[in-house]
Amino acid sequence: MLHDRWPGEDAASLTPGFWAAACYARERVTPASAPSVPDNPDLAAARLADWRALAPFRGSGEGFSDALRPVGVTEPVLHRLLGEDPEALAARLPGRPAWADRLRSADLTPAQSGTEPLPGLLRVAEPLVRRARDRLRLSLHRLGPFPAELDGLCEALLASVPVARLAVLLKPTMILEINVARVQGGLASGRTGEERYNLFVDALTTPEEQHRLWSEYPVLARCVVELLDDWVADRTRFARHLRDDLAELCDTLWSGARPGGVAAVRFGHGDVHRRGRSVCRVDFHGVPSVFYKPRSLAVDEQFAALLHRFNEDSPHALRSPRTSTRADHGWAEHVTPRACTSRQDVARFYWRTGALLALVHALRGTDFHHENLIAAGEHPVLVDLEALLHPGAPERAPRRSGSGGVEPDEPALAALNESVRATALLPSKVVLDAAAGVSAADYSGLNGSQGQPSAVPVPVEKNAGTDEVHIVWEHIRTEGGENRPRMPDGTYCHPADHAPDVLAGFRCAYDWIVARRAELLAPGGLIAGFAGTPVRFLPRASFVYAKVVTQSMHPDFLRDALDRERSTARLCAGRYAGSAGAAVVRAEMDAVLRGDIPLFQALPGARKLMLDDGRSVPGFFDEPVLTAVRGRIEAMGPEDQALQERIIAGSFVGRVDVGLLEKPPSAASRHGRRRTRTAGAGELVDAATAIGDRVRRLAIVRDGRVGWIAPKDVAYGVWDLAALDEDLYSGLSGIGLYLARLGHLSGHRRFTSLASDIADEVVRRVHTRAAAAARRPAGSGTPADIGAFGAWMGPLYFLAHLDRLLGGTAHVAAVREPLLSAVERDLGRTKTFDVVAGSAGCALVLLTLIDAGLDSDGRAADLARRAARHLVTGAVPGGTGRGLAWEHHQIGSSRPLTGFAHGTAGIVTALARLHPFVPEEGCAAAVTGGLAYEKEAFDAEAGNWPDFRSDAPSPFRSLWCHGAAGIGMSRLDLLGRTATTGREEELAADAMAALRPGDSGAGTLRLTGRGSDSMCHGDLGNLELLLLAEQSGRVEPGHLARSLGEKLDAAAETDWVCGSPSRSEAPGLMTGLSGVGHQLLRFACPEQVPSVLLLHPPGA
Repeated sequence: MLHDRWPGEDAASLTPGFWAAACYARERVTPASAPSVPDNPDLAAARLADWRALAPFRGSGEGFSDALRPVGVTEPVLHRLLGEDPEALAARLPGRPAWADRLRSADLTPAQSGTEPLPGLLRVAEPLVRRARDRLRLSLHRLGPFPAELDGLCEALLASVPVARLAVLLKPTMILEINVARVQGGLASGRTGEERYNLFVDALTTPEEQHRLWSEYPVLARCVVELLDDWVADRTRFARHLRDDLAELCDTLWSGARPGGVAAVRFGHGDVHRRGRSVCRVDFHGVPSVFYKPRSLAVDEQFAALLHRFNEDSPHALRSPRTSTRADHGWAEHVTPRACTSRQDVARFYWRTGALLALVHALRGTDFHHENLIAAGEHPVLVDLEALLHPGAPERAPRRSGSGGVEPDEPALAALNESVRATALLPSKVVLDAAAGVSAADYSGLNGSQGQPSAVPVPVEKNAGTDEVHIVWEHIRTEGGENRPRMPDGTYCHPADHAPDVLAGFRCAYDWIVARRAELLAPGGLIAGFAGTPVRFLPRASFVYAKVVTQSMHPDFLRDALDRERSTARLCAGRYAGSAGAAVVRAEMDAVLRGDIPLFQALPGARKLMLDDGRSVPGFFDEPVLTAVRGRIEAMGPEDQALQERIIAGSFVGRVDVGLLEKPPSAASRHGRRRTRTAGAGELVDAATAIGDRVRRLAIVRDGRVGWIAPKDVAYGVWDLAALDEDLYSGLSGIGLYLARLGHLSGHRRFTSLASDIADEVVRRVHTRAAAAARRPAGSGTPADIGAFGAWMGPLYFLAHLDRLLGGTAHVAAVREPLLSAVERDLGRTKTFDVVAGSAGCALVLLTLIDAGLDSDGRAADLARRAARHLVTGAVPGGTGRGLAWEHHQIGSSRPLTGFAHGTAGIVTALARLHPFVPEEGCAAAVTGGLAYEKEAFDAEAGNWPDFRSDAPSPFRSLWCHGAAGIGMSRLDLLGRTATTGREEELAADAMAALRPGDSGAGTLRLTGRGSDSMCHGDLGNLELLLLAEQSGRVEPGHLARSLGEKLDAAAETDWVCGSPSRSEAPGLMTGLSGVGHQLLRFACPEQVPSVLLLHPPGA
């Protein structure tokens, strides 16, 4: 497309007044004049609609002007500015800004031969860089002669052009321009893509093209000129600091040695703040390298003093970098990574990491990810302490409960956010989008391995060096850090193998803090010494700002600064309340408009927030962070220590297939002695009661709310420690279901009372989740997880059972509307059909409501009919015959899955139960097709059904979720259903095969020894099949009671084994203690406890 020039533009010169369009909103509103009406009302209305469409302003209505406060204009003023003629704007503004004068005065002729050109598309900025170099050369000359120890400094600084930052600014527009030129035929004389690219690059340095580009993209011109201004100022400031501090560096960091000149200066370590300032590494001849940091290192020096005091009592000394600090900058030694020399070194490394974890946690430190820790042999060294004593975020606009009161925070999430996990040292998963190629990554201080995808997509050039160059956003592979200890052969050590060492170091330092509490907190003590040390406050993650900076450089935003400002105004979302919040967002926007990451600071002894432009916001924090640190240290004790240690242990959960390890359940069986005394019902209830009390002790209760912290699956195949949601699988609904059953059978009110509290919590969370979903545009985002075990339908299943157990409650009525609305909204959108997360599970919960008499308006019945239709129409041909199956769009597989949780057996079970309710929907035929598919898939030699998952740890499993056990349960549940009339022998044969997977004859039953006791993929889940077989008369009674006796013996020796990776203790239903307890109750009183694994209704 051709780019229209402004009126009066001359191709040989910059357009008069071109600079006005690069002024931001506040710069256009002058005391002397402002437009009274828009020059172009239609344009103003259209552009204002674009502003209103942004998430922070959507639905603001009459409050739009208030939402615009960070932008610095009201809605009427913005409306007039958006429709103002560029010439009229230039005429009324008081004068041309300095950046425009510098651009006009720059020599835009091509560089002389012999000068080093900028790479490729960046050559458009060569004349401006040339002018900036001249200014920097003059500025360095004015500093006076540098000592011989700094020979080479000026040359290094002149060569330190910020190429990477220029690329962020320039490449999106230059890539657009080269593609326009290619489409319009302007590069036709080139024979190849490379030749055409070079033709375009050569033309960028001509005065005509320079004038055209800067006139068309005045915002880009401003960004480039101001970046180079900041570059000149920053390098000059650095040179002055190095010259003035050289003597102290020699004394402090080099023990009196003097450098023999500067070898290299490498800027750009970490983020760029405050007009282009960044950490840089300085390499010298003859002395070690140092890091220059453009901030005070007072907090580093005070932390070093704390470590020194700890080392006086510790069996293993902790190391900190040597530093030299000034008010606005400082110097730190370069800590050299090196390998450990022995396994003992590795153990001490992790012990020291645990000790650091306790100290950093006590000081409310955060952001100690993999780039901020160096593994120097047996010493973990923290190298960036700016986020130590991190101030707590002030209260945003308070959430209101249904009664109008202030809604307290969810207790488990609040506890986790205040725990050792907040340091970012412990392993922690970041769930990634599908484009990343993996489900999650770990960037923590103890992990951060090389080759992980970046946390967010970044712009990447494709077809670089040709005229078809373009940008795509994708995850790139990270380099990792030097934070992990390694052996002399380069082998890295895995942190999970050293969790006991981390815990040992943590205990030692935690106990030391408690023992020295009075000394540490004394007036003038080590904690008080932090009062005046500047620390950083992080309103948002740095990558959020970086993404906003990058996206704001789209060419569409570079012709008029109001468009670029609109792009950055997305930061108005989630701002803090009142004028203080507006000031923070304005400072954030100012920083990203300069291309910087905002840097806000606080003094631990004060409540004010210091913005990065020199201004401050008095009283911003609810309390000084030093007060919070004192409170945390005063609260440290046995109860808190136990919680922190559970969180540490749970953080080492890994990506492990939890059903893989199969081991005998007890020492008796290992030595060939089988228990002959059977487990009685009373013994099972007693064991379930003990488990219930353990689950109660694990609960976190605050301000009338309840929650749990435990390992859970945060994405398919990925586990992490988290505050549990309201789902049935591992969350509150599953725990509540178990405790309600336990209270009913045991008669102990403490369990029933907690189950009722959980129900109240679940209702509260359902409404919060529904309100969040309602704010999203219809049809946007990923469809809700409407499976039986998710956070939408799982609560309905739990509350329906609670309603029956307690003789009627208000809970189902309280959540029925938002939950059924979610099904109505997303049932047609979801492509997931299975029991756990799809429409089959949804149907089973809807049938539960109907069976429990909780569907007086017939809404659940209507949705059940829709679910049946969804399942029937979603079937695809399976196998070579008349089989039907259902593809899983979230789990990779070579063929449609078999099995109960995610495969055909579970879907067939749901269809068979739906059939009597909706006989006209074709459910019976789909059941027949599904059974035919699994019949063909059955491997007679293996005596099992294959696990077709791409990442299955073994080809055949025997678990509820995958393989024989769940399929056998399904077959026994199908007996007597109208959809399977006449297939009784086939179903019974499948069930018997499932009882003896891997044995084609009449071998022994093989259901235990799965490595855990969990319901989903452990022994007590598998024993459900044995219970069903005994109830149906297919197996003689007694097998189950003996197996349960063995399980009780094993638990007496080693406790119950949860189904989470590393077998970490978890309270949830399907992989944790609640599931173990529930199954014990089920086996003790099967006539009173319906099968959860088959999703039976309360009266089953």
